[in-house]
Amino acid sequence: VSTFVVVDAPFEATCTFVPIKKENKKKGTGKYELHVRFEDGAKRHLVQLEEIKLTDSQIDEISGRYYSEELDVSYRVYEENGKLFYKRKYSVEGTPLEPTGPDKFNAGFWQLNFTRNKQKRLTGFTIGAGRVKGIRFNKN
Repeated sequence: VSTFVVVDAPFEATCTFVPIKKENKKKGTGKYELHVRFEDGAKRHLVQLEEIKLTDSQIDEISGRYYSEELDVSYRVYEENGKLFYKRKYSVEGTPLEPTGPDKFNAGFWQLNFTRNKQKRLTGFTIGAGRVKGIRFNKN
């Protein structure tokens, strides 16, 4: 068990990494859970994600251009060396998209949630971070 304290933040929090043990066994699994306790007593429990490997067809389906009417901006999602990236029209570098679940990705501090219609066809994504949530981008 390792415990850390958040420093230089406008709040106090303690983070504890706890090894996950196999059920009814003393030996660990090699994975950890993160327990966070905030100064107000609120608790958060985070689990380690399994690595998600996208198939070529998933990469092809997600790749493309997306437009937000609200922001009047387009993003391009593209593949490079087997990984997905997104970038704005005039950006020099793309930001890697790290899969965190079905149709869910982290990109830096942003979270992208890809959306589908009733026929399960990819229609776009919503993006958010912090208090900014649900900005819609439609696939062109």
